[in-house]
Amino acid sequence: MTEDTIAVQSAGESPSPITLKQLQDFSAPMLSRNPELHFVFARMGMAEEQGLGLALLRDRAKELGLPRPRYAWDEPYLVLTLYRSAEGATKALGEDTLKALSKSERKGWQWLAARGKAKSGEYAEAMGVEARTARRHLGHFEKLGLVRKTGSGPSQRYEAT
Repeated sequence: MTEDTIAVQSAGESPSPITLKQLQDFSAPMLSRNPELHFVFARMGMAEEQGLGLALLRDRAKELGLPRPRYAWDEPYLVLTLYRSAEGATKALGEDTLKALSKSERKGWQWLAARGKAKSGEYAEAMGVEARTARRHLGHFEKLGLVRKTGSGPSQRYEAT
């Protein structure tokens, strides 16, 4: 735990067939590692209804204006990072990455990390920059491994990784 983040480590990868990308996209299907244990805890009132966790994490962060929680694989752990402040996603970047970002790019990254994904036009409007500047920022984020492009043409989006 830091001032800006809470990291939860879970030993081992996510249970098959759930992928890291599905967790990062908050689209993983409901699957318990131990359904019998979950049943017992649910009957005792110590566990929520199965399948609510991912949506709750995503939606609650959005309600609070926080960056979306982030899943990552750091062998041998699956790591869930929860952000405690709007600036948390920027502060959590490595020192080299932070140095590579301009002040306006840091502000843009904070916005995109909270939103999760956006088109370049949405980014430009939100940041109050020209379309060319938005594409340059997003391209720089991609080069640094902060985002990945999905789609093409008018449907192209940049998703925070």
